[in-house]
Amino acid sequence: MQSIDWNEISRRGLLVRINNEIMHPIGLAIFRDPDSGVSGGALVADDGVWQYAESVRTSLDKLVLSEISDFFAGIGQPGAPETLGEMQATLMARVESVMRDHQ
Repeated sequence: MQSIDWNEISRRGLLVRINNEIMHPIGLAIFRDPDSGVSGGALVADDGVWQYAESVRTSLDKLVLSEISDFFAGIGQPGAPETLGEMQATLMARVESVMRDHQ
């Protein structure tokens, strides 16, 4: 049996899901050090409601929209996904990567 660190958990998209689906609704947010892959625990919202600061949401919104725009600009280029299923999977992977990297 092997173990994985919090960076790998994040890479697999699990940290986003754990936070969004379980922790945030109860006012908590697991955090990690991306350099070490170690988590120091969870942050506790002062008012019991976890929300990202408006500046963080605005920045992430811009990054996601930019990623979507870049994806569609590459359609039809060599190596670009061709089927609708490939396009969906590729776009979702790119968006999830942006969200993981900026959590």
